[in-house]
Amino acid sequence: MTNLLKNFDRPEVTLSDLRLLGRQGEAIAYLDDGRQALIKPKFAIVQHKRMVNGNLIVIGEDILRFHEIYSAIVSIKRKHFSVAERTKRDGEYCLVLTGRGYHRQRKE
Repeated sequence: MTNLLKNFDRPEVTLSDLRLLGRQGEAIAYLDDGRQALIKPKFAIVQHKRMVNGNLIVIGEDILRFHEIYSAIVSIKRKHFSVAERTKRDGEYCLVLTGRGYHRQRKE
């Protein structure tokens, strides 16, 4: 029962949280199709990498707005901390903060 209460106590990730994570830097969003998106202050960048002559090179980048990829985000990590993960709440999946690696600023 305590695990269930813990899941409901955690706050959901908002678009402003994603912007703040981008300002703080080093945050990566893992998408449901297996891609990784680097989180920047105003958007996310998905890089397309290929092996050419034994070297890994970037052949292209997609710039995606947060509202476009929010529903596809499975987890968010910064450095070695898992900042957010998608969990099931009341029958639907929500992106919630884990409480490690990022804390929402309080308005005073």
